[in-house]
Amino acid sequence: MRGFLHRLVRDRENDAFSPVATREDVHYCYRLLLHRPPDAEGWRFYTGLVDKGDLSVERLVASFVDSQEYRTRRAREHQTVALMLDGFTLHVRPDDKEVGAGLAESHQYEPHVTHELKNLLRDGAVFVDVGANVGYFTMLAASLVGTAGRVIAFEPNADNCELIRMSIEANGFRNVVLHPFAVSDADSEFALDVTGSNGALREERRAGDIIVRSVVFDVCVSGEPRIDIIKMDIEGFEGRALQGMKQTIARHRPVLFSEFAPDDLVRRSRVQPYEYLKQLVDLGYDLFVLPVLGQRSTVPQTPEDIVEAYSRTRASHLDVVGYPH
Repeated sequence: MRGFLHRLVRDRENDAFSPVATREDVHYCYRLLLHRPPDAEGWRFYTGLVDKGDLSVERLVASFVDSQEYRTRRAREHQTVALMLDGFTLHVRPDDKEVGAGLAESHQYEPHVTHELKNLLRDGAVFVDVGANVGYFTMLAASLVGTAGRVIAFEPNADNCELIRMSIEANGFRNVVLHPFAVSDADSEFALDVTGSNGALREERRAGDIIVRSVVFDVCVSGEPRIDIIKMDIEGFEGRALQGMKQTIARHRPVLFSEFAPDDLVRRSRVQPYEYLKQLVDLGYDLFVLPVLGQRSTVPQTPEDIVEAYSRTRASHLDVVGYPH
């Protein structure tokens, strides 16, 4: 399977002539694109072409992708499904391999973060979800803060915003405000690289890019009388978003949840991982890593501790919570 995918990606990236397809490639097309074993008639047809040596991998894949069976399967998987979770309904797409598919299967999402957050969400609290994705934490918070509370969500991916609006309506929530924007240190525009429901901001533009608007957090929430919790999960843009929310942090002293992805912080925020954590400490926060397994430390961890913890893990990121002094 890896060989087939590597060849296909390599050929598409290099725009090179695709090598001659093999019987193994036919098998993987059935498995990966149609999600089933070959039928006898189809197998005879494709292997007959392969055995003649005049069918490229590119043409083989195109034949499967253009088939009615593949299109029907993709359309069916892209339809939304409503999941009944712990106290709320969430709309997801089963073909979203990043978030939706896992939620549909396990009915859980980042349980270590969920556990910490649920301990803080009280009736009347105000929660801000920066990088809401399909809205799991937005709906969780809305279900717990009650009508006296408030949830403010930021999400630049239009497809995700559609799902969030569907979930708001399904739950009958009147305490959620959705801003269809990214959060940065400037009111600007960025390209959005989308993988499933995940999206990463990029400054350089290319033809065909999805362009989204960013807002400065301090400006957008300046009229809010209360903010208790801010969660940031924006694929390495946390460093730039932080620069635009320092006034809010100083005013409200919210609990901060942040994804900590060192490589993405360097690439997208142009900040060193240690420096990002040091900024949080300098803003008056005690930091704790939220481990996927086990309990978090009861003693605050230094930026050095957290960078070292990341170096020992094989994960792409850690989840960190900051409590104000």
